[in-house]
Amino acid sequence: IERVKQAVEWRKGDHIFESDACSNLGICYLQLGDTAEAVAWYQKGIALSQEVGNLNALANSKFNLANVLARTENKQQARQYYSEALSIFDSLGLNQGRATAYSAFGTMEFHEGNYAQALEYYLKCYELSQDYPRLRYEVETNLSLTYEALGDFQNAFYFLEHSITAKDSLSGVEM
Repeated sequence: IERVKQAVEWRKGDHIFESDACSNLGICYLQLGDTAEAVAWYQKGIALSQEVGNLNALANSKFNLANVLARTENKQQARQYYSEALSIFDSLGLNQGRATAYSAFGTMEFHEGNYAQALEYYLKCYELSQDYPRLRYEVETNLSLTYEALGDFQNAFYFLEHSITAKDSLSGVEM
């Protein structure tokens, strides 16, 4: 963390570098369990990304901030940031970002017991995830659990089988 902070100081004024570094610091603080500090760094990264028009970094920072907020009681704010990130990923044509955002929406809905809505989001993710093996495995697992929660055991089993196959194929795949 200290090295990244030093690098930000050395490259003060390079807002593209600073916005990426802020996001990385947010990740570090989140892994250390310091949610407030993670939020602060993501917000700083968002401000810098907006200032320089770095849309990819802006989308990633908003998505990461939404992830933090989704773990707290700020679900509505998390949805807002996920939605903003999804819109940017969409405008940039970044299918992996779009798929990941849909998966995040699905997970929020699943945890709130809104299984039909979760299913819709997971299916959108599934449609976009064919080129991303790790994401494909995760969404197939989530689809299996969602179909099971909905009582559709045929589809639950179908996606369970596919997720097991996908997991087996992940060995040696860089994630």
